[in-house]
Amino acid sequence: MASLSESHQLMHYISDAIGTIREPQELFRTLTDKLRLIFEFDSAVIITFDRDRRYINVFFEMLRFEVPDTVQRKKRPLAGSWIEPHLGDTSVSVISIEDAIDRYPADFPIPTMLYDLGMRQLVLSPLRSGGKVIGFLNFVSKQLKNWSEEEKELLATLSSPIAVAVSNAAAYEELRQREAQTAMQLAVNNALLTIKDRNRMMLAVCE
Repeated sequence: MASLSESHQLMHYISDAIGTIREPQELFRTLTDKLRLIFEFDSAVIITFDRDRRYINVFFEMLRFEVPDTVQRKKRPLAGSWIEPHLGDTSVSVISIEDAIDRYPADFPIPTMLYDLGMRQLVLSPLRSGGKVIGFLNFVSKQLKNWSEEEKELLATLSSPIAVAVSNAAAYEELRQREAQTAMQLAVNNALLTIKDRNRMMLAVCE
């Protein structure tokens, strides 16, 4: 368990990284590496929800195992998932992957895949922004670790600035997509106007 001084240093580093590293993947890789110095885990995944909170999306992942080709990497329904019961969580939750097998049909075959790869534990730390959970920081581990309340509280505290970074990155990506759609629509409109002008010119020539 990190000392109070180490925890403060890590919080300062996370805040500084969020303020200086602009590329999202680089930022979250850096943050994950720092979290690994304090907490024991094998892989880390950040998930987010769509605007209607119907689907789960993988926002970032740093995996130490290969995902089989048979497992489709796409958004999954939130309803019926092992995430759904934790939407109201205000603290960190620890889940046994073995206990989750066959209990959450929407997640099939993820729990079984993780168990077959030797993973035994999932840790969920809620990411809150604007008073609601926008996603989770997840740790996946081979060992069934007994998390103390102090460790859970520390992870929850460190997840707060990470939630801000996720929210900002998601907002930027949404803005970028809207701008791209607007640019494409303008290009289509200009092309249509050009075609209409060409047709008018051809009609004038024929007359």
